Amino acid sequence: IETSDRLRTDCGADFQQQATRRYADGRLMPHVIGHVGYPDADQIPELEAIGFNAETIIGKAGVEASMNDILGGRPGGRLSLVGADGRRLRVLGEVRSQIPESLWLTIDADLQRAVLGLLQELYEDEDLAENSQGAAVVIMDVTNGEILALVSWPTYDASNFNPFPAVGREAAAAGLSELLEDERNPQINRVSQGAYVTGSVMKGLTAIAALESDLYDEDSRYHCIGSWSYGADIRSDWLPSGHGVMSVQSGITNSCNPFFYEAGFRLNAKDPWALPSYALLLGLGQPTGINQIPESAGNVPTPDNVERTTGLPWSYSHAVNLSIGQGEVQASPLQMARLYATIANGGFLLRPQLARERGILDQRSLVARRDVMRDTGVDPHNLAIIRRGMCDVTTSYSGTASQQFYGSPLLDVGVCGKTGTAQAPGDDKLPHSWFIAHAPAKQPQIVIVTMVENAGEGSSVAAPLTRRILEYYYFGSP
Repeated sequence: IETSDRLRTDCGADFQQQATRRYADGRLMPHVIGHVGYPDADQIPELEAIGFNAETIIGKAGVEASMNDILGGRPGGRLSLVGADGRRLRVLGEVRSQIPESLWLTIDADLQRAVLGLLQELYEDEDLAENSQGAAVVIMDVTNGEILALVSWPTYDASNFNPFPAVGREAAAAGLSELLEDERNPQINRVSQGAYVTGSVMKGLTAIAALESDLYDEDSRYHCIGSWSYGADIRSDWLPSGHGVMSVQSGITNSCNPFFYEAGFRLNAKDPWALPSYALLLGLGQPTGINQIPESAGNVPTPDNVERTTGLPWSYSHAVNLSIGQGEVQASPLQMARLYATIANGGFLLRPQLARERGILDQRSLVARRDVMRDTGVDPHNLAIIRRGMCDVTTSYSGTASQQFYGSPLLDVGVCGKTGTAQAPGDDKLPHSWFIAHAPAKQPQIVIVTMVENAGEGSSVAAPLTRRILEYYYFGSP
């Protein structure tokens, strides 16, 4: 301040103070934090009404935008009647200022950094990177919905959006130009905005609907011969020789397609809305309510919307496709995290949370939360059957991810998962690779969803990646 005063006096220099934002690592979580910038033209009148102007830096995306009132504060002022001698005679009006506050997120920065590093390492494989444009990983606390890690790949540097970037405006402009020209669309938050065919990770939902419908119980059996048929409609299993006699539990463990084709068919025969209704009950086809970041509603095919959008009537085929996560169904990794958190916690659908505390220095208070959880009414006994099937996925000789978890210290923790291989649109594209898991097996605390676009089978890509992430989470080294 003394130097600036001296320069004003001696050189006629003028100085302006400008608030800005600096990120310790702009690439770590840009899809969560978002970025800042100058207001758009339609935002200026509202900002001017509360004492800001067109040069005010505000949150433009992510948490920066959704929590701007907390992070940016608000100017205040006092209008007074002053006498000729300069003394204040009366206060005519006053608006109290709101001091900008700090915000503490639910994200574990070390875990976030580890997941980002593992994804970066994954995409160093040239063959995978040539076919796959992106991936998503989300880890959520199944007891309260807090997001512990949310990584969308590819990442980008949020610092380049800052009107006063640390790297200089020329370098930042080059970075933004490169970002906007990137065909992989790094700015899309694949965790919340991605709408993907789910493949076999949908079988957890189908199992819920089957058990809740009273068409199935834990003693129900189905003989899988390697295919399922209805008239001329013949659908093969991924294991041509078949899985033999299957229950709901072993159907999950072995990811037996014919078992779930039959379940979808029977559910549809009882009520065409049976399977779609449970998808909607468990949060698919609608926003999760996370609020701080943009998200996709996805799509659940129903008798109503299929006929409205295609002009064709709903048929058993729609239900059979939905039963294994193919056809018109689309979901984000975040929606699938909610679904499998509900399985893990005994039936409570959670609203994902990103903000934990707000305050100034050590004066903290909890960020207000609403509708954190809703009891779906699903029988906990039925969910326990599904969890047992998932636990066998990583431990049983026939589990679809048992080889990937063989020898891992995670077996002492207990990781219960479900693989998914989702046929993506386009004849020449590899399927999306999914793996969803909760841990520990007893009294689950977290759910993790790993999805790698066009990467192949869930057991070959997403499951090994999930193992490395969870080994870091529990043991500190992937």
